[in-house]
Amino acid sequence: MYSPGYVEADRVVRYEAELWETADNGRVVWSGTTESINPTSASQVNHEIAHVIIPELVQSGVARTH
Repeated sequence: MYSPGYVEADRVVRYEAELWETADNGRVVWSGTTESINPTSASQVNHEIAHVIIPELVQSGVARTH
């Protein structure tokens, strides 16, 4: 039995976030990268990234929660 092949394409979106200090000519105090495969919308990806980045900033001592 013969089964024809098919092509599948994925969209991979990579994001890099950097947090800069503004004093003393500035320097990067935190940096992170993430990727999303086949995102449905930019809004969804931004929401998901925020849920990952904020706890990471708090854990590393760069940010505080109120």
